[in-house]
Amino acid sequence: MKILVVDDQQPILDLLKDVLEEKRFEVLSARDGNAALELYRRHRPPFTLTDISMPGMTGLELLRQIKACNPEAVVMLMTGAGNESYAVEALRGGAVNYFNKPIDINELVNTLDRYSPLATGYDFENYAGDFLLSEVLQLSIDNNLTQVNHSVQMIISHCRAIFPLSEIYTLRFGLYEMMVNAIEHGNLGITYEEKTKALETNKLSELLQQRSLDPACRNRRVKVTCTISTEGLTCTIRDEGRGFDYTSYTSAPDPAYLFEEMGASLHGRGIMLTRLQFDRVEFNQAGNEVTLSKTVKNGGATA
Repeated sequence: MKILVVDDQQPILDLLKDVLEEKRFEVLSARDGNAALELYRRHRPPFTLTDISMPGMTGLELLRQIKACNPEAVVMLMTGAGNESYAVEALRGGAVNYFNKPIDINELVNTLDRYSPLATGYDFENYAGDFLLSEVLQLSIDNNLTQVNHSVQMIISHCRAIFPLSEIYTLRFGLYEMMVNAIEHGNLGITYEEKTKALETNKLSELLQQRSLDPACRNRRVKVTCTISTEGLTCTIRDEGRGFDYTSYTSAPDPAYLFEEMGASLHGRGIMLTRLQFDRVEFNQAGNEVTLSKTVKNGGATA
């Protein structure tokens, strides 16, 4: 799978190229936005990873240009400490994630592995937006991330008649993050500290496998109910874990404040990303159920 990596510092490009090629990615690299945009137009890679701060065309402008070429493009940003506000702007502009420098290679590789099934295209039903009134999807997912991928694809395929492509692609990543949270931190009871340590040692897959075989966890399911209508999408995701204290991630009216406050912390990243992609993210009192809502803006779906 191809990935376009953009950074004005050659040592960073060389490091990322070596690491990603070891993971069997085909790496395209550029040291400025103009060269990167030309490579993107020529190759249409499934992933683009770009630094935010670059001379000439910034990463934010490159994001806008790539999205103008392809609203479904998967773009992720790299940013130095103290530039979280730019990362938030990028996320609001259609980026799907960002990484702090110095970049955590294990975090990057793990994210690419997880996002790959979402970025390689998908089959969808060609619903006509002018006659679809509403529908309800009810899903029961076991503790298997492959099922999460398939579930997200199903939900998003049904939303294509309602939302424009510019919103469809980011919505899928918000749904994915919250379903994965329900499995990892809900059903499997993995703490943020345990996950961070597993990422640092490149043993997250082993931890997930171990917990999924635990008799206390293996029969738990994530229940998903989605209502899709001409007004928008409402999706409730419920796990069978104990819940958690979510208030530190939802108390600020603007999630941008949390990105700036928490900086490089990975804790709660999925919740904050989702709050930027959906109009409403609300938990029940226990914290083991979350409801996501996205309202259709004027114009709705476009071909």
